[in-house]
Amino acid sequence: MIVQGYIQASFDWKSIVENPLNLKDKIVKVYLLAKEGVSNPKFLGSNSKPLIWTREAIYSLASKVKVGIQAFIGHGKTNEDKNRPEIGSLVGHSVKEVSGNLHHYVAIASDKDHNYNVISMEAEIYYDDDTNQNKGSAIVKFVENLTGLALGVKGKDIPGVEGAEMVAQMQFFNNEEIENKTQTRKEMTKEEIKAAMREHGGYVTDYVSIGDVLGKAEIVNGKLTYDGNGDPKITKAIEKHILGPVNSLLEQQAVKINEYEPMINDYKTLKVNQERLTAKDKVSEIVKSRSLTEQHQKFLETELSEFDPSSQKVDEFVDSKLTKFKSMVDAGLIVLKTPDGNLPDPKGESGGSSSYEKEYEEAKEIN
Repeated sequence: MIVQGYIQASFDWKSIVENPLNLKDKIVKVYLLAKEGVSNPKFLGSNSKPLIWTREAIYSLASKVKVGIQAFIGHGKTNEDKNRPEIGSLVGHSVKEVSGNLHHYVAIASDKDHNYNVISMEAEIYYDDDTNQNKGSAIVKFVENLTGLALGVKGKDIPGVEGAEMVAQMQFFNNEEIENKTQTRKEMTKEEIKAAMREHGGYVTDYVSIGDVLGKAEIVNGKLTYDGNGDPKITKAIEKHILGPVNSLLEQQAVKINEYEPMINDYKTLKVNQERLTAKDKVSEIVKSRSLTEQHQKFLETELSEFDPSSQKVDEFVDSKLTKFKSMVDAGLIVLKTPDGNLPDPKGESGGSSSYEKEYEEAKEIN
């Protein structure tokens, strides 16, 4: 078996084939059929629209791919497979993760070599229109009835999925030749990787994740910190162009906050006092509306220093303090005055004890 790898040279493409012993003298080519992201397929009998493939959609597609599905030259005008030129059949498939996204690969076996190097699927795709972030697009729900695969030539035929093209080629020999003629691809050099990326196009993040390239940055204790990926050039550039300017701004902001903090605190105190003055007028209105006494009002006003406008309404404050007032009356700490504003005579008609008279005199001083 000869393996000719491209960008995904590190994958073991031999494992994608289900029955390699049945493929003697066959040419097997591996294609990327679909991946997470946006595709632009053509729909039969309706207008096309971009499709968003999620991880679930990729797995749904993989569940419908079966060994034996035919591969044809180009798409048919209908789903009918009669009289269409066949190029081979599917002999295996696999879902792999590349740069954090799922990629679905299929292996097509042919009797003869050919130059068809792009692929598209022919299937029933069920989707929901995306009414949120990507209006005009649709999100794939699941795939049904994968009826065939269409092969084409890159540059002439445009597949619905970007990058849906051949990624590896294998040729199987008889069992005696396998041990001697198996060629394992060596690790790609930097120049080969650069050449492959130029050939396939796209962005660096199509091959590696942003985190792998840039590392991780976060704000800790008011300062931006950076944990690089080990690349000294990237680390130096980020420290110079991002960390330095951002931390300078954060330091200036901290200085400004410290300068204005006393003013802010004074403003907060002023605002609270103003709200307490307003609350005093509100308390007077409540006392009047509830037909409370002047004794109640004086008590409430003395308690206003405990009023917190940010966490309590005036009505709630008054209710809590009236409850406190009642408990103090019940405990004998406050003596209610008569309607004419005087304290009641503790002796009454029958006189009173000397101890009660003492309490009475103390209550007069308190009230």
